[in-house]
Amino acid sequence: MSDCTLSIKISEGSFSETFDFPIKPTNSSKAILVEFECGYAWVLTDTFYLLKHLYHTSRGKYCLDISPKNLQTFLQHMKKIMRDELVPVKKAGKGPTDKSHKFKVNVLTGKHDHNGNLTGDLVLVSKTMTLGWFSISEIKGNFFAQRKVIEEKLEREFSLPRGLRAHSTLRLMLETAAEKINKALEIKTAEQKRLNTEARIALEKQREEIKAIEADRSAQKIKLLLPGVVKEGNNAISFCRNNFTLADMRRKLKNSIFFWNQLPDIPLQPDILSLKQLELLSAIIKISKSQLRLPDKVIEGATVKWVDWIGPSSKRVRQDNESNGCTVRFFGLKREIICQDGDIFIKMKGPNLQITGGIVLEATME
Repeated sequence: MSDCTLSIKISEGSFSETFDFPIKPTNSSKAILVEFECGYAWVLTDTFYLLKHLYHTSRGKYCLDISPKNLQTFLQHMKKIMRDELVPVKKAGKGPTDKSHKFKVNVLTGKHDHNGNLTGDLVLVSKTMTLGWFSISEIKGNFFAQRKVIEEKLEREFSLPRGLRAHSTLRLMLETAAEKINKALEIKTAEQKRLNTEARIALEKQREEIKAIEADRSAQKIKLLLPGVVKEGNNAISFCRNNFTLADMRRKLKNSIFFWNQLPDIPLQPDILSLKQLELLSAIIKISKSQLRLPDKVIEGATVKWVDWIGPSSKRVRQDNESNGCTVRFFGLKREIICQDGDIFIKMKGPNLQITGGIVLEATME
């Protein structure tokens, strides 16, 4: 690739196609001479700033990044600033020397005021001029002259048409690329839509399966809990309501939002119990059973020291705790510890638990 190029990139999303056109070195400071497939064309650079997405990667290289939706606007502007380098001419007779010839060329002219300013519409007229053969090219039997050579010979009131051969070729090339990119985007969008639909259907199916599994587990849990609740639930509810306050139950259930009205009415009606009520009743039955059992020993005002191990099994950190004025209830190897703030927790007899001081209220042989 030449260091001096006009690079036009058509891109949208992950799809793109780039066209690089060589720039022929010239002495012009206001235009570049670009080689397109059909031949050279001048492109005015002093209006390039009007083109969006224009950037320079190096000296003498112009890069344009255009999306398909902005392509027509880009082509309209390029049409205004492009001039075919080769102007079609027709032979009109011999020249004064063998190195020249007379040619007819179509030019634009119009009425001008005394200052040379155009006062009416431009009209196309034929003008004959002598041109050197060095500036003439023959392509498929047709003759073309270099634009710069003709412009140097024209009077002020005449001008050359822009010429659209290069622009038409460029338009066809870029529109074809844009069409390919749009088609690829349509295919990708349709494929993504299909995948999203399949994913949504699969997700809905998975949710239904999870819902069915949860319903089956709930049914199995209800089947497991129901016999014990029906048998002992009425007595457990009565016992708790008669022996504990609402604050006691919240503490024992470790639930700050527990209310008595969450409990079903007694006598229980098994057919209308929910899984949540069954789990609550199961916990209440355990509380009532633990309260009905007499402790082996009770110590009040004891100092309790215990060890907790915090963190994952591979990185456990020892935490030493101490609480004064505790009530300790002994059930075999189990110690029910009631702190002064009402907090209750269970610890097993062992080296990580020390109970000292206090007054023994009830004692039996352990």
